[in-house]
Amino acid sequence: MSIADPWLLAANDPRCILNVSPYRGGTWHSAFFPDELINFYTRNRTWSEFQTWCTSNLSLTDDFELELQFYWGFTDVTQTYNIFGYGVNSCPISVVYNRWSSSVKRIDVYTTLLETSVGQGWMSITPGALTQGNHTLIVRKIGNVFSVILDGITTSNSNGTSTSAYINTQAPVTNIDGNISVLKFTNLTTSEYWEPAKYYLYDLGVMPSVIPRDFSTEPAAWYGVANVCKQISDNNHDWELEFDITLSNSISKTIWRSSMGDTYSAFIMCWTTSDGTFYVRVYDKNELIISSSVAGIGDGVYRVVATKIGTTYTLQTWRNNVSTQNTSISKTTTTTSYTYGEPQTVDGTDLQVVITDLTTGIIVWSYPTWVEKKRLLTLDNIDTSDGTFRGADSSAVRRIKTQIDLRGNSTSKTFICRTYIPYRTNTESRRFSGIITQGSYSSATAPLAVFSLFIDKNYDTMSFKIIGRYSAEDGSVISTFVDFPLEYFNTWIVISLVLDYKNNRMMLYLNGTLLSNVSAAMKPFGQGVDSTYSDAVSIMHDLGYHYISNHQITHVQIFNYAMTQEQISLFK
Repeated sequence: MSIADPWLLAANDPRCILNVSPYRGGTWHSAFFPDELINFYTRNRTWSEFQTWCTSNLSLTDDFELELQFYWGFTDVTQTYNIFGYGVNSCPISVVYNRWSSSVKRIDVYTTLLETSVGQGWMSITPGALTQGNHTLIVRKIGNVFSVILDGITTSNSNGTSTSAYINTQAPVTNIDGNISVLKFTNLTTSEYWEPAKYYLYDLGVMPSVIPRDFSTEPAAWYGVANVCKQISDNNHDWELEFDITLSNSISKTIWRSSMGDTYSAFIMCWTTSDGTFYVRVYDKNELIISSSVAGIGDGVYRVVATKIGTTYTLQTWRNNVSTQNTSISKTTTTTSYTYGEPQTVDGTDLQVVITDLTTGIIVWSYPTWVEKKRLLTLDNIDTSDGTFRGADSSAVRRIKTQIDLRGNSTSKTFICRTYIPYRTNTESRRFSGIITQGSYSSATAPLAVFSLFIDKNYDTMSFKIIGRYSAEDGSVISTFVDFPLEYFNTWIVISLVLDYKNNRMMLYLNGTLLSNVSAAMKPFGQGVDSTYSDAVSIMHDLGYHYISNHQITHVQIFNYAMTQEQISLFK
């Protein structure tokens, strides 16, 4: 049976003013703002959690039921789409909308727990076509009977035979133009069930977007792209870039270019020169395929599409929706050993990138994520590919910037973070590990920070401490700190800080255990001396070379009240 996630339950508390987690590249949630269902057409989802659940909770002879409530947004389809599935014989249950021909388009439902003489190791039934709108689909296997109920009507009811071993080699995928409001798979034999966490179906806490990111002032290195490119190198794939650029100020500009040099570009590279010429090159496995340049066409919104189908490469470019380039070339790459560098963007605004594996039909990388587009989170030197927030480049500063500003705060607050802190030896110089901060915090006494919760290594005593503090309006520093037990390094822990303005106390907790409870005259938060990073609350923000490498975070929450120890102990 599914277990309630205390982090998600707490995020629905109206007093939770910030909930951040790394799912889908970064998720923001606040009960102050309504939730919106995700459209899976541009945000494909691979349900690896379901595949893992089936491995432990579904056997060959078990009966099951799948319930799907979804919105189908297509008016016509030109290819096959996965509603919740992946082909014919790779999942215990697979719901696919197939386009067999221009006149034959329909849902096909497969299971690998039964088979027929036609489909050895699997069987399928066809409930029919779909119209645009909301639909409910119920799929059941009871004994050797496989049935489908579509929108209240039993459309298919078929008898299969037992198979020797069901197949669970591929996680189901959803890539439809539409959303899913209910997704539940029940093992009818054991009563165990699986359903996804809410943040896999909804954008949690929608806010209006602020201003577009200007990469000339907020440059970005796109960590994870090089690895994605290596994974799809041998497949057909498609790249789309769109951006707004000003070319008239006589400065060369980098839109998408490898940090390791041109030859190491991951498939596509584009930049401009000081004379206003727009350059695009297509590479594959470190070999130059297409080189293109268009001179003097001016400022505007540029779109670049590069596609590889077999040995055919196509490059198309547009400016303000007017075609400026359409080149197709056939070439066979011969390189067997190749390296890709991470792309960088240091100019332009409104950048949008979509990388699609055309062999599987799945979007494998895209920018912006929903939270980045809304500017709820700005990720600098952060990698989320392993399901955590962690620094991508160990030699550069990391930061997850939010839209929360605590300056002037004069009410009780609770800060909670689930984090992993690696141990550092006495000979290693890195000392700070930022958890939740606003402003600089490199000095233990000067009122630099608006607020900070971090771990510090004292080189006089060679001891580690958890420190929570803030700068008050009168310039004083209010703080509490406690020794950080060595056994809590190299493991996942929950650190909590409570500022109780009603009772004038500051409390630090580690895994729900109270470590520090001090009396303090609680005052309104001040500005902090350092203005560089005092504009918003940040997560995992560390200063320069000081920070502790390999630090990771999975959850951060801030509440508008002082939690009790009993409430804090629920977070694991």
